[in-house]
Amino acid sequence: MDTNGNLPLMWRPADVSPSANGLNCKGMFSMHGALLRTGKSDEFIAVGETGQPVYKAALQLIAALTRKSPYLANFLAVPKSNEQGSVIDWYSPIQGDVVPWSSATEAERDVARAQLNHFKTAIAEMSASLVQAGSKGGQSDQIIFGKLLGLVPHAPADSYVYLVEATRTNAEGVAERYSQPILTFWGFVQNEGDRHRDPLYFLTPRAATPVPSPLPTTPVPEAPAVLPFVAEPARH
Repeated sequence: MDTNGNLPLMWRPADVSPSANGLNCKGMFSMHGALLRTGKSDEFIAVGETGQPVYKAALQLIAALTRKSPYLANFLAVPKSNEQGSVIDWYSPIQGDVVPWSSATEAERDVARAQLNHFKTAIAEMSASLVQAGSKGGQSDQIIFGKLLGLVPHAPADSYVYLVEATRTNAEGVAERYSQPILTFWGFVQNEGDRHRDPLYFLTPRAATPVPSPLPTTPVPEAPAVLPFVAEPARH
């Protein structure tokens, strides 16, 4: 990504062209699903690289993923901010029925966790590959872009994760239902320390705190019976 916010050429989709303001996404994001979340950008801490926050490059990152690995792009809600950039609407990239994380069953969450862990790993590998290639070629823009990509999986909390129940056609040409986990407010964390934590750490179920076993009670021995005192008769 250069000083104008343009993607490295190898990551530019055919329908995304450079412009004075970064990218001109020719209708790539005009069709999207339901509004998942709305919030202020200053409610959280934006993660980024060399002064470039991830959310400012969100559409470029989605466009790049759409070209390289379309299925990975579906994990990311599409942001749309107001003119001031202070409020961001997050839209589902696909059409379907929305299920908040809190409303999902534990079985649905387990499937979503596995999908999100795969997404996180794939993004990390892609990021490392870009950074390595940029370092070898002396391409600082590719290094920065690779590092920004690696920060994408960060999100504030599990309440910013949604499941969208959608329909797709499988290899046999049969329509099937599937659940797509989608992150909103990606590129943001709640606390400063979270930027150094494993992305999506909050999705790992916490182990139940074991209840301490009661201490064995030692039976208190009964006090011996006290016999009544009987005075001996006086001797004459």
